[in-house]
Amino acid sequence: MHYLLPFIIAGASILHIAALHQYGSNNPLGCLATVDKVSFYPYFFFKDLVGYMTSGPIIAAILEKENAVNDFRELIGSTNPEEAKEGTIRNMFAKSISENAIHGSDSDENAKIECEFHFSPDEIF
Repeated sequence: MHYLLPFIIAGASILHIAALHQYGSNNPLGCLATVDKVSFYPYFFFKDLVGYMTSGPIIAAILEKENAVNDFRELIGSTNPEEAKEGTIRNMFAKSISENAIHGSDSDENAKIECEFHFSPDEIF
């Protein structure tokens, strides 16, 4: 199973997204988030997703390896935990589509957007 080959961690942080706004961050998922500021999330998914993501701390990470996006998505499983393969992270830990335990970018382009969203250039190694 090639997707189990190790990922290189190129950035990692534990943060509570809801608290970022009050500490002066310009992170758009702060308390006053609006849909237009986070255009990489589908509209129907946004409200529940933000509610879940701001309910407690998250671990944001940048993972690198050949074919990283596809391999990581294979490891975490389908967004819908009912459709996720047995043994994947979402199959084992997700409660619902919006509370799906883990996020993985769906393309290299969105991975770049999401990395820049969570990390400043000096936080990426």
